[in-house]
Amino acid sequence: MCVIFDGGMERRDVPQFCTGTRGLVAFDLVVKTGARDLHSGMYGNAALNAIHALIQALDGILPRDGRLPEPLRQGIIPASPEEQESWDAIPSGAEMLGEAGASPYDERAADEFWLRTTAESSVDVNGILGGKPGLKNTTTITSAQANFTVRLAPGQDVETIRKAVEQLVREAAPEGADIDLRHDKGTPASVVDPKSPAIQLGMKAFEKVFGREPLLVRGGGTLPIMAAVTERGMPVVLTGVALPESSVHSPNEKLPVEYLTKAYDAARELYLAFADLPRSG
Repeated sequence: MCVIFDGGMERRDVPQFCTGTRGLVAFDLVVKTGARDLHSGMYGNAALNAIHALIQALDGILPRDGRLPEPLRQGIIPASPEEQESWDAIPSGAEMLGEAGASPYDERAADEFWLRTTAESSVDVNGILGGKPGLKNTTTITSAQANFTVRLAPGQDVETIRKAVEQLVREAAPEGADIDLRHDKGTPASVVDPKSPAIQLGMKAFEKVFGREPLLVRGGGTLPIMAAVTERGMPVVLTGVALPESSVHSPNEKLPVEYLTKAYDAARELYLAFADLPRSG
């Protein structure tokens, strides 16, 4: 049995159990199209521009209508009815995007916020280098690079998605572009059965402290320890009492004093409840 107090709740006094985390694979992409940068007046639109080629290559893995290309959605375990029902009890996608000051990806992004950020795979280009940004110059660029990450939804396999990314990037890159794509080891996604005895006992335990059962909500981030223990078939409860205003991992990280007491009480009830778990052997 594994208990991880590294979570939080989207609304005060509405506890949550995290029933899954997304995996992560990071990539570094370098595109070369020639031996040296060239005078765009002499070679522009005739010689292949590495920045243009980089954009084309990245376009092969970006979403269409809110979903990644099908090869990057292989293996997804859909959110359970209980998990989907919980989305109605936490802040809406419009609220989340508005509070973050973020522009919606498309017209359905707000309505599908929790689906896209917890139960689907996603791609983010995290940085691009090429040319001489900030300077007015007239060159055809022959080297450009980007780093991007892929979040894997629960159920997806790191190696399967890595191979799919490489194929899509190479297929999208224009002829003549030299592609060097590297990746890290990656972290698997994790998923917990909402109907498992550990989750069900834990929900009753938290209800004694908070006056209501926890919501069952997947997390959009990546937690390597969660994947490590679920891969071994170990029951996991991932929860916590951090609040939206807690400034988690930021300066002045904080927690209301009364929530320290609630955390102690909830932990006590949780461990007492686990005495009723079936024992192996």
